[in-house]
Amino acid sequence: MSESDHDDWSRRGAADPFAGEVPATRRFRKKPALHYTTWLVPVQALAAAGLMGLAAPALLGAEGLVDHLKCGLLTVAAAAVVFGVNRTALDRGAPYAAMGSRLAMGASLSAMLVVGAGTATATFGGLTIEKTGQVRMEAFGAEQAAYAEAQGRVALEAAQAEAALQSIIEEIEETARCEKVSSCVSRSSQTGEGPVHFALHGEWQRAGAVATQLREGLMAADQLTDQLEALNVDYARVVADETLDPKTRRGEAQRLASRISQAAAGIGQAAPVALLRGYAEELERGVAVPGNPEAAARIGRMMQGHADGLKAVLGEIRPVEATLPTFPSQTGVADTLSEIGRFLPLAILLLATEIALPLLLWTLAFVSFRDRLEREEDEAEEPAPAAPRRGRPAGSRRGEGSA
Repeated sequence: MSESDHDDWSRRGAADPFAGEVPATRRFRKKPALHYTTWLVPVQALAAAGLMGLAAPALLGAEGLVDHLKCGLLTVAAAAVVFGVNRTALDRGAPYAAMGSRLAMGASLSAMLVVGAGTATATFGGLTIEKTGQVRMEAFGAEQAAYAEAQGRVALEAAQAEAALQSIIEEIEETARCEKVSSCVSRSSQTGEGPVHFALHGEWQRAGAVATQLREGLMAADQLTDQLEALNVDYARVVADETLDPKTRRGEAQRLASRISQAAAGIGQAAPVALLRGYAEELERGVAVPGNPEAAARIGRMMQGHADGLKAVLGEIRPVEATLPTFPSQTGVADTLSEIGRFLPLAILLLATEIALPLLLWTLAFVSFRDRLEREEDEAEEPAPAAPRRGRPAGSRRGEGSA
């Protein structure tokens, strides 16, 4: 019998036949469905608030007194909200839901899910944000090392062109000497330093200049490689150093990452691959010898052979497919959720504490209230026992009174 039914009888001015009946909501409040919720709900709220207190400093990046006061207020607020929502859902929401109120059921379950999911997410993020930031910086270091390795591979493969250039220099020098002594290229009756010799000498100087640039570039690449190895060791040491506070560690890692990126890019630029490709095209074009096209053709055939050999060497240099990675941004709660698999046991524990336990208690309370209502309804429907007959007055007999 609801409280509104009692009010209907009083408005009609009639005696309330249910005056002695206590409304269901009052009966349920006097006798909770689960007696142990009187201590379990506060303990659960304190546990949630304690975990929030541990997570809040890392989540907010607390440094000074004001920041820690914020963390304290956040912890108190979490305790109040968790306790208030779960207590109200159990004491008020579950009884009304058991009596058929869909609104009470939806509001109770929605509130518990929202509060539980919010506190669990914030707590998980705060407890794992530092480790997640470290993991992200380690992943960045691995990507950056792969990029540097790809640039070093280009320099190593470009070094193979040094032998091809040396072969070009030696053959041009020998051909120029032969032309000077016996005119073996121009097939002229005159020897000495003629137009053909000058053309060959110019090509010899050009090949020597390219070889010098290649050696200087490879030496610079070797120096950058040694520097890069030392920087990678320092970066790994800083990222793994848990004695540093997160802000200092991130700043130092970012500074080293910038130097690593510069060194890695410098390795690729130090190897003059573009210069070698351009020189191969020059060899293909041959040389011009004024007044002697036959000699120019002979030199051109020799240069074409060297161009093919140099191109074959350059063709083995694979292009760099890796891109220069960017340093990870400041780690947030969303980043911690992406690493949930790494901290799965912690996530399960928080979900059980913040969501599963309150929902289990509410469900058991709802079932208990529902069962109690059904028993009361069954008892109300049972017929009342017949009243015993009163005895006849003494001395009264059948037939008396008709005398």
